[in-house]
Amino acid sequence: MTKRFAKIVFVVPFLTAVLVSCSREAGPPEPEVNALKHTLLAYMVADNNLSSFSYINTSAIYQGMAAADPSATVIVYRDCYGAAPELIEIKKDKKGKVTQTVVGTFPESNSVSIETMQEVFAKVKADYPSDVYGLVLWSHGGGWLPPAKTNILPGTARLQKLQALAAEPLSVEELLSSEVPITHGFGDDYAETISIPDLETALPDDMFDYILFDACYMAGVEVAYQLRNKADYIIASSAEIMGNGFPYASTMKDLFSTPLTEQNRPYRLPETLRKTCESFFNYYNGKIGWEHSATISLINTSELEGLADAVAQIFAHNAPALAQMNTSALQYFDRTPMSPGGHYFYTYSDHYFFDLGEIIGKMDASYYEKNVLFPWQLKLAVPYAAATDWMLLGSGGFKVNHHCGLSTYLCQGRLDVPDAYYRTLDWYQRVYPQ
Repeated sequence: MTKRFAKIVFVVPFLTAVLVSCSREAGPPEPEVNALKHTLLAYMVADNNLSSFSYINTSAIYQGMAAADPSATVIVYRDCYGAAPELIEIKKDKKGKVTQTVVGTFPESNSVSIETMQEVFAKVKADYPSDVYGLVLWSHGGGWLPPAKTNILPGTARLQKLQALAAEPLSVEELLSSEVPITHGFGDDYAETISIPDLETALPDDMFDYILFDACYMAGVEVAYQLRNKADYIIASSAEIMGNGFPYASTMKDLFSTPLTEQNRPYRLPETLRKTCESFFNYYNGKIGWEHSATISLINTSELEGLADAVAQIFAHNAPALAQMNTSALQYFDRTPMSPGGHYFYTYSDHYFFDLGEIIGKMDASYYEKNVLFPWQLKLAVPYAAATDWMLLGSGGFKVNHHCGLSTYLCQGRLDVPDAYYRTLDWYQRVYPQ
């Protein structure tokens, strides 16, 4: 022990000199940069036929958090079929251990009511102060379409009624007064849904940095524009999303493996969200058959006003063309009941989600408007968009020939109920000739 200590004493002065010398050559040490607290709320409205997937996805989130930085926390609000809503905390400590803890329960209620959503958002903000907040809205989705006036039916009766509908079409008036639950807007809590304007009311101002829709048809320009002041970025799909939803194990890695800081946040956050979109697309693009199906978009909401300016300018001198455009020749993203597995909205053959870029391409506009102004504004508003070549091949699906990253509806006055509702949306009032 004595000899070993003596050698150490002898060497230390020399090492000190070397270290000091190196330190001087390299300059002063970099100041320590603290990672920003990053909280993601996964709001799972699963009181429906997606209930089992909510458990699978929660498990995948837990698995993915193994690759997360300790600065990240995921809070899952999960309202499943046959169970009271609960709040689950999933995080990783500095020793690398991932924990999952139920930190709260709620009485059975409508999870897509404005009141319930606001209560959960407020609780998460109060209990988990963070520098960055993300929100996953997880459930069924129906884009801009209005919620149907429906009564609640138990699962078996609900399926029987839907099957009866397929055999005997109803008028719009009969449909809206029937007992058939139909998902429009966002969510499906035992047939209750929330409209996009009501969702806008439910979402707090200045809380969420990004919103990820794990729900069908939510990449409509109408949805994004209505929620433009509720988050900086929106991730969504123009078409349906498979029941498995996002590959959450890799999604957690994409979102949380590299911590955000005040210095890197302006460029790192959009890069992180883009990577999340790419992983989603690659996951489904690598599958075969009907599962080889994905559309995904990253939307920068700060650029939507510029896009609206460009579209309004083109629409302004195309009112007759808008009213007369043949929608049967357009790229659509929704299956109808005429196709196996299709969705019954208001009619049996109409579509409600078309490609915005293709519609603009058919307008009578100047070269500058169609080939410079609109494409430039679209690229700013949608920095990333991807789609597989087919959606739901062999299951009543369709080929994807056009996908600009934003879907839209053409309000032509043919369908009284949806058209009347559409005219109340911010997007219609902003871009359609009045």
